[in-house]
This record gives sequence, structure tokens and C-alpha cells, in this order.
Amino acid sequence: MLDSRRHPKPDDMTPEEEWQHWVDKFPAVKRQFRGARRVREWVSTGRVQYSSKKTVGHRWVLMSHAAGFIDPLFSRGMSNTVEVIDAVAWRLLQSLKDDDFSEERYEYVERLQQGLLTYNDELVNSSMIAFPHFQLWDPVFRIWAFSSNYGAMRLTRAQLRYNLTGDERHYKELESGPNVGFWWPDEPEMKQMWDAMVETVEKFEVGEISADDAGAKILKDVLDSELPPAAFGYKDPDNHNLHPTTLDLARFMTWAIRSGPPPAKALASGTLEAMGRAALRRKKIS
Repeated sequence: MLDSRRHPKPDDMTPEEEWQHWVDKFPAVKRQFRGARRVREWVSTGRVQYSSKKTVGHRWVLMSHAAGFIDPLFSRGMSNTVEVIDAVAWRLLQSLKDDDFSEERYEYVERLQQGLLTYNDELVNSSMIAFPHFQLWDPVFRIWAFSSNYGAMRLTRAQLRYNLTGDERHYKELESGPNVGFWWPDEPEMKQMWDAMVETVEKFEVGEISADDAGAKILKDVLDSELPPAAFGYKDPDNHNLHPTTLDLARFMTWAIRSGPPPAKALASGTLEAMGRAALRRKKIS
């Protein structure tokens, strides 16, 4: 996959020649294909991005990659698919029970899929633009990574609570966030920081700001916010290899519960409480 804005598809190469042209630029990659033989004809195509204006109708739903596709970068396709399945499945079961497949019942699914496409598009676009400039890519990565951390905690908390109670309400409550499709949909400061990052990267793309200035602006938002977990290295501009350990996770949970901002505290304390109750339950069973 190539960014066609920087690398337009050549008209004077066969698909095999185009492949070889790129592999030759990266000796480490080329070595991996030493001795490899093709098993079918080479194929090359133009842009693969697409989206559907409408993904839900009476008795039909276009799901995930049938609804739209951005890019395999970061492998968002799997998580997006699971989110859509989760949103459709319980509604479909209810529709079968009530014999009511009205489009209104699936309105959230429409908003979810459009949101997933939008935020993945913004993530991929910002990343592609920032990749050649480390000072810009570094803070873009930080915002994406720590917002994803909190998003994963939000899902983990719901899963733990469901395991304890068997109450599907904990899953359905995940749909209550205003920014549908965003990985932390119910935190306004995170959404504001994300939107500011996307806007700044796009300003750099059109030449309104330099890469270094754009990166500094985004990094300032990270450093000024209480949301990024310092224990994971997000608040340290000199840390360019973020690789949290189990100890770092323990430090993060301690910080979040004791002195973290309210959104982080709510996620961490709720997750820890559910984990504790689950451990106690396992002990009683054993």
C-alpha cells in the first residue's frame, strides 16, 4: 500500500516491475523474498479507499469492509468488525423476537460505522502525512496510543462487569458516548485533543505551518493535558521508545486511582474493582 499523493501509480511499469522497483529500495525486505516464486500473475491497482453513504436499511446492513475501507495500516479492520458485530447482533436477536426490522432500530449501527470510517481515515491520513517527519509523527503517535489505551480499558471494564453479573447492560452502555466510532467516545477533552491534532497535521500538509512547529504544537497539547499517563512515557518528550512493562501498568493504575483526572480515575477504579470482584469470586469457587 502506497500513499498515492507522494507515490502516484506509474504508467510505464508492469505490476511485477512496480513491485521489484519498491523491493529494491529496501535490502532488508528484499532478502526476505530471496528465492520466492510467484504462484499467480502480478496485480496492481489504484486507490482502494471507499465508503458507502448508507449502510443500514430495512432488513439489511452493510457491515465493516462492506460499508467502507480506508487502509490496512494499524489493522483497524478487525476491531472495527468486532464492534459492528457487537452492535448488530443484539439488535438482530431483538428484531427476530419482535418481528420488527425497522431501520430506526439500527440507526446506531449507521452512526457507528460512519464514525469508525471517519476516525480511521483521520488516523491513517495524519500518520501518512507525519511519517516523513519524526518531530511530527512522535506526538501524533502519542495521542493515538494513549487514547487507544483508555479505549481498551473502557472495553475491558465492560467485559469484566458482564462476566461477573451476566448483565448485557454493561455492553449496551458502551453505546452511550457522544463521539460514536471514536475509541474513547465519552471523553470530550480527548476528542478536542484529537481534533486539534488532525487540524494541525492538515495545516502542515497545505503549507500553513512547518513540520517542526506542527509537532511542537501537538506535543504541547500532550504535555499540558492531565490525561496522558506519565507512567507509560507519554509525558517524556525524550522517550522515543514507549514500551510499558507490568510495573509501569501498576504505576499507571496507582496514579489514575489516587491522583489522575476524573475520566482516568473512573476507568481505572472501575476496572480494578471489577478485577478484584472477579478474583474474589474465583477464590470462592475454588
